[in-house]
Amino acid sequence: MTDLNADAAFATDKPFLLIVEDDVELQTQLRWHFNNYNVVVAHDVTTALAAFKEYRPSVVLQDLDQQSSGPNGIDEGLRL
Repeated sequence: MTDLNADAAFATDKPFLLIVEDDVELQTQLRWHFNNYNVVVAHDVTTALAAFKEYRPSVVLQDLDQQSSGPNGIDEGLRL
């Protein structure tokens, strides 16, 4: 699995925002739009949970229509 956030340089004065989205083009647009945050991207529930534990974001933006998330994908996201 590729670390989508490996090249990111995070500012110390910005809060973290976790985006859970499997569409790469939408990930890029959202990353650009939320430039007041340190944006962390996850492409599925498993990487989202790992990113949440690592970065402790102030906000989580979750794709509610993820095909790869399985029957408990949304429930897992809501547990965050």
